[in-house]
Amino acid sequence: MNCLRSAADLYILIADMSTLLAPILLVIGAASIHAEQAPTTVSQDPKQAATAVGRSQARQTLAPYYLERVDTSPRGQSFGLKEIVARRSDGAIVHIGALAPGDMRAFGRDVTLPDGTRVSVYDSIKAKTTWPPDEMQAQFHRAQLLEGPAECVMGSNPPLRREQMEGQDVDVVQFNLGARRVTVWAAPKLGCEYLYDKAEDPAGGGSFRIDMEVKTIKLVIGEPDARLFDVASDLIEMKPSEAMRKRWSVTEPPVPAEQKAAFLRAGERMAAEQDKRYEAANSKVRQ
Repeated sequence: MNCLRSAADLYILIADMSTLLAPILLVIGAASIHAEQAPTTVSQDPKQAATAVGRSQARQTLAPYYLERVDTSPRGQSFGLKEIVARRSDGAIVHIGALAPGDMRAFGRDVTLPDGTRVSVYDSIKAKTTWPPDEMQAQFHRAQLLEGPAECVMGSNPPLRREQMEGQDVDVVQFNLGARRVTVWAAPKLGCEYLYDKAEDPAGGGSFRIDMEVKTIKLVIGEPDARLFDVASDLIEMKPSEAMRKRWSVTEPPVPAEQKAAFLRAGERMAAEQDKRYEAANSKVRQ
């Protein structure tokens, strides 16, 4: 999920609501590494670039579930970011994230439907942004609907070992981002969703110091609340940039004015890139 260098990084991430915290992510600065790895296309969620996915050809039936996790920092620098992830037995997935305490729907819900369509839902402004999949993405998503890999990897990094966590088998996978070392505990039965991760900085002498952790605080196996996946028929379709501006017109983030201005500028740049992907994806559907 989130291992962030600064509050600005956090709010820049949150400002990108069209890809909100979905896979809300393990992030090192601007780098995101939690998401479902699908073929790269112009319409692909930027966070769908490097998640734990299966290397083994062995398959297993995936379980429906509901989980909550929060970020913590041993040095007292946690941003209190909380995430909900839920999966239905038909393969639909929702990611919801917000700064705790607060309404988990205040910032948005990212719903991926069984056909691969992704809908960013903004309940606070009654709007949505729809991302239709291209054929490669749709094929990839269909292949992951009911079954998943028996083993999780992260890019080219195989599991170090298998452990138990929250009553689930988890593969422990480790990789480096620059000088930083990241370790995740990913559950194959849950589609390689991670239940714990930590980012460590070099501490000298070959040792490392934990900088940030993301911990699961609740995991329930079984069908999640159907309301988490609701996409109401009266929601207004908006481009990413339109939705971002309207959201922040009704939201006052708890950061200094200069930081707010900085992340809004960054958010505008990110939303402009999102608009290009949005237009390209939807133009294919109209053809």
